[in-house]
Amino acid sequence: MIHAVIDTNVLVSALLTSKSDTATVQVLEAIMNGQIIPLYNEEIISEYEIVFPKTPIVVNPAQIMEILRKTQ
Repeated sequence: MIHAVIDTNVLVSALLTSKSDTATVQVLEAIMNGQIIPLYNEEIISEYEIVFPKTPIVVNPAQIMEILRKTQ
């Protein structure tokens, strides 16, 4: 079992990528499977609360296409 501090950027990158074989996705999967136990403190939790909204972000299809065009 691995204990690790997971940088917020790792989580954000894993959630945003469309590729399933990236290192960030592998880290997130290892957390979800219990292979990595994330370590955190109040500062990390505070950052997560800022970065990850409490309510879902909803975008319409036109906005999705605009986002996709910008990432190509």
